[in-house]
Amino acid sequence: GRSLDGVEISGSAGGFDAYSGRVSYGKKFESGVELLVSGTVSDSGGQRLKFQEYDDPATGSGVSDNDAEFYFSTLAQVSWQHLTLQAAYVSREKEVPTGSYGTVFPSRRTATWDDRGYVDLKYERDFEGKWGLLARLYADVYTYRGEYEYEDTSSGSPVRYLNQDTATGYWWGGELKATKTLWEERARLTLGGEFRENVRQDQKNYDETDPKT
Repeated sequence: GRSLDGVEISGSAGGFDAYSGRVSYGKKFESGVELLVSGTVSDSGGQRLKFQEYDDPATGSGVSDNDAEFYFSTLAQVSWQHLTLQAAYVSREKEVPTGSYGTVFPSRRTATWDDRGYVDLKYERDFEGKWGLLARLYADVYTYRGEYEYEDTSSGSPVRYLNQDTATGYWWGGELKATKTLWEERARLTLGGEFRENVRQDQKNYDETDPKT
């Protein structure tokens, strides 16, 4: 925060319709509280790709335009003396152009979504006698969703459907660690422990047999 000491705005543009932007604010106040917040957005249309393995009129002569990507992220951090609270969240959507896992090629419907977030509270301090202490609590979340387009030809007439692949994870934990510098800083002794509880870890995979649902 102190290195920004105000607002910073940046942006970029590149090939394949790629654009991104970031806004950040940082400040250290007279009370000793230090603040940093930042947000980033990025969008790319992706490349027009040619795959020789699919070089057939039935598969668009091996050409795929399904390469777009979009993501955004946010970060916030507040610190005061030896305490630091940090939170972050990032989300990403990616179209899949390669026909992976035997999916339909080309397909505008095959894509994946990832989301990741956490909150972290940390106390860190060095004491006289070359002792150090670290204590922290954290909570995390992760979600994933994939939509994969397949084609069923068993009935003689091709029928396309989506395979839904999802994963969800929630967990929290804590850490306590003490350090001691020994022998004129030629060695360091570390003692600590960490606890983690996986509140939820789910995976699901199923086919949408009815294209209307």
